[in-house]
This record gives sequence, structure tokens and C-alpha cells, in this order.
Amino acid sequence: DVEVMANGRPLATASRGEQRAVLVALKLAEYELLAAATSTEPLFLIDDVFSELDPVRRTQIAQRLVARPCIVTSADPSALPSQLSSLPIHEL
Repeated sequence: DVEVMANGRPLATASRGEQRAVLVALKLAEYELLAAATSTEPLFLIDDVFSELDPVRRTQIAQRLVARPCIVTSADPSALPSQLSSLPIHEL
């Protein structure tokens, strides 16, 4: 078993925003490992995480995504950080 801690407490007791931020951080680490192991940049898929994050976390994650090939979905386009404005936007 693995226990993930956030700010000195189990992630299971953290807010949904904190849980999402840690999950995205783990996915970004996985992305880096795959990119290094394959010498190819994988496509990063991220589904509707920004709506549950505070503005600081939104910005931090967006800054790490903008330089990578990615697909970002959001039920609320207004929740997308401005750093992602350079990405093509497709509304359904």
C-alpha cells in the first residue's frame, strides 16, 4: 500500500482540489518518465480538472502543460487558465 501525504496529512483527507493537484503532479511525473524512456513526447490528456483548483494551482499546472502536446477538456471554459489560451480551443 502507498499513502500519499499532502501538507503533512493523508491525501484522502485533503480537499478535492488538493487531491486533483496531486494527481496531476503524478501524471506530469509519469509523462516525464515516459518522454525520457521513449525519446518521444506522449500526448497528455487532462479531463476537467481546472474547475476544482484554486487560481494559483490552475496557473502552476497550466504553465507545465502549455509546452507539452496535450488535450484539455473542461465543462466550464471560463475555468481554463489564461496560459492555455495559445492552445486551439474546440467547443462542443
